[in-house]
Amino acid sequence: MPDGKIRVVYHGVSSRFRPVAPDEHQRVRDTLRLPRRFVLAVGTVQPRKNLVVLAKAVASLKKDYPEVGLVLAGRMGWMSDEVLTEVSAIVPGRDLRILEYVSDSDLPALYGAAEAVAMVSRYEGFGLPVLEAMACGAQVIISDTPALVEIAGGAAPIVGVDDVVGLAATIRATLEGNLDTRAQATARAAEFTWSRCAEQTLEVIRQSLER
Repeated sequence: MPDGKIRVVYHGVSSRFRPVAPDEHQRVRDTLRLPRRFVLAVGTVQPRKNLVVLAKAVASLKKDYPEVGLVLAGRMGWMSDEVLTEVSAIVPGRDLRILEYVSDSDLPALYGAAEAVAMVSRYEGFGLPVLEAMACGAQVIISDTPALVEIAGGAAPIVGVDDVVGLAATIRATLEGNLDTRAQATARAAEFTWSRCAEQTLEVIRQSLER
C-alpha cells in the first residue's frame, strides 16, 4: 500500500492494569503458589514466544539465585506440548510454574509481583502484555522483535531473540537492582488508551469521508 493510504492507530491498555499494593503481590503468590522470586512470561504457549530461550536464561542464573523460578501464564497453543516438554527439561520441578489462564482480577498483581516480565518473542503482531506489564509497574524485558521495540518505545531493555547470555545478564541486573526502567515504562504505557485509539480511528474515518 502507498504510505499516503496508511494510518497507524495503536491499541489501548485497560485502566484495570495499574500498580497494586504489595499485599496484593503476596496474595497472588499464595493463591497461585508462586516462587518467592520469579521471572514471568504472559501469552499463549507456542514456539514463537521463544520460551525455551527464556528458560535457558533463567536456568543459567540458578547457581547464584537458586530461589528464582520461571512462571508461564497463558493458554495452550500450537505445539504447546513440545514447548513445555523442552522448558520442563531445562527448568524442572518446583522452579517452573505453569498457570495457563489467569483471571483479570489476578493479572495486575501477578505482573507486579514478578522480578521481571520477559516477552522475548520471535515475532509479534502487537504485544499487548508488554503494555499491560508496564502499566502495572513491572520491570519489562523484550526481544528485538520490531513490534515489541516499537511498542516499548525505549522503556524496556532489548535483547536478541537467540541471545541467552544477554537475556540472563539483563535478568541478573534486575535481580541485583542494577536495572530499573519502571518509571519510564509506566509513563510509556499511559500513552496507550482506548479513548485515544477511538478518537484516532474516528479521525481517519472522517478524513476518508471528506475525500
